[in-house]
Amino acid sequence: MNFFERKKIIENYCSFNKKLFSENTSNARNNEILIEFNAFQINHIGLATISNILAKKFKANISGYVGFSFFVTPLKFNLIQSLRWIIGNFLNLNTFKIYRSFNTKKIFKPEINKEIDIKAEKLFKNTWPKIKTKEDILKVRIYGIYFGDLIYDTYLKSNYIPTIDLKDPKFKEYFFDYLKLFLFWYYYFAKNNVKAVISSHPVYSYVLPLRVAANKKILAYVLDIQHLFQVTKKNLYQLSDCKDLKKISKSLNKIDLKKGKLEAEKRLKSRFSGAEALNMDYPDLQKSSFHKKFNKRVIKKTKRKKILICAHEFFDAPHIYGKNFFSDFYEWMEYIGKISNETSYDWYIKNHVNQPGKYKIYQPATVKILKDFVKKYKNIKILPNNYSHQQILQEKVDFVLTVYGSIAYEYPYFNIPVINATKNHPGRKYDFSITPKSKKEYGSILKNLDNLKFKINKDEILEYYYLRFIYNGSYNWLVNYTEVLKEFKEWSNIYNDKFYNFYMKKFDKIKYTKNSKKYLDFINSNNYRIRDMDLN
Repeated sequence: MNFFERKKIIENYCSFNKKLFSENTSNARNNEILIEFNAFQINHIGLATISNILAKKFKANISGYVGFSFFVTPLKFNLIQSLRWIIGNFLNLNTFKIYRSFNTKKIFKPEINKEIDIKAEKLFKNTWPKIKTKEDILKVRIYGIYFGDLIYDTYLKSNYIPTIDLKDPKFKEYFFDYLKLFLFWYYYFAKNNVKAVISSHPVYSYVLPLRVAANKKILAYVLDIQHLFQVTKKNLYQLSDCKDLKKISKSLNKIDLKKGKLEAEKRLKSRFSGAEALNMDYPDLQKSSFHKKFNKRVIKKTKRKKILICAHEFFDAPHIYGKNFFSDFYEWMEYIGKISNETSYDWYIKNHVNQPGKYKIYQPATVKILKDFVKKYKNIKILPNNYSHQQILQEKVDFVLTVYGSIAYEYPYFNIPVINATKNHPGRKYDFSITPKSKKEYGSILKNLDNLKFKINKDEILEYYYLRFIYNGSYNWLVNYTEVLKEFKEWSNIYNDKFYNFYMKKFDKIKYTKNSKKYLDFINSNNYRIRDMDLN
């Protein structure tokens, strides 16, 4: 897309917004709705809608804030970054123009003043000496606000590293800067009359202002390209409502639940058939891990127990669902590696199937780490990335290991037990996978697999799948995701200005007005998430 094409699309989308949201431009009091300022085109659709509903409800102004500190930019902008920011903001260019087209009055970035510097230094002197281990990072809580997991995961992601070295002066400096960012938001909420805040991610430094807001009982939402859900002191994480799935199942009509399970089975069979396409449940994974193309056999025919380790991307938000038995995925792998030296099993490890888009960046780093890992632990063999799960199922393994992956319900569907390395996985209330109570119990289970007997109830898998992905589904809450995935083919293509054209072309004013009332009902209800079935 050239400059002139992009300019025309942005002009059209801004005109569209000005007509749609013109009614919210007056009667604002000294209240504020904070929304994350980002370049995620698909995210702007929801931001524009929800921020204006909130602004009208609270008679508030909308303000955009930079939430990507430590990712796209450092905490303090350099000279070039500062000039670009000043020029873009002043001249109302590109993304600045888009935000202002839906009534965003102010757009700002965190500024660290002398007061914050002094206070951060005191906090650092009190906090840093207590950081003796990686687990200590995960305990960081200041003024009653927990954000140790955000410090940890943001550092891994922004540096593309598998674990943290506490002796590295770079991490020490980063830890100090993160305290400054925390204080900026702590003071911002203390000094301004913020009524609600919206972020694009439930992890990393993106969610830090939401943690502060939730602590102060201010409405805090994550609006990503799949979901709209609320962050509270009791529900800090994505899929926090999975703990309530059992309760939901008991409240449903038995006939409806039965129909739901049938639909779940239909979807699962489609998933396991190896269809090569984006799907509603995991739309960022285009290439199926259950594809039909087989590799040369790597899994040996022996009488020993065969253990499959399903690796995670090492720097991809280890604590998205909360704390685990291990401080990160690398520590988990090291633990398993040591156990592999103490046992007589056949060990195999598998990475995700090769994916297009963003995974082209992540996967090479993960593959390198895994190759070094199997050099260190000789009893473990690495399977090719494209080694299909269909092939693994045919060649047979006895147990599968994950921290909290989707494999926890996929392999049990084929009557193969999966052992989780956390109590905080989405299916924790169900018994179709094995969830140890502690790291100690986890180790004991792994060392005694020859004696482990585990019965799987397939009906539980279907109930879980239905309640999580269908009943609680929120993929079409603003745009029809089936149409989106069909139009853009690959995940990375969605992040494009052409998405504005797609949205405007599909826009239905009558349906939008009807659903806008339901968005307000959701906000007033204080429910955890908005669901597809609550709309339409």
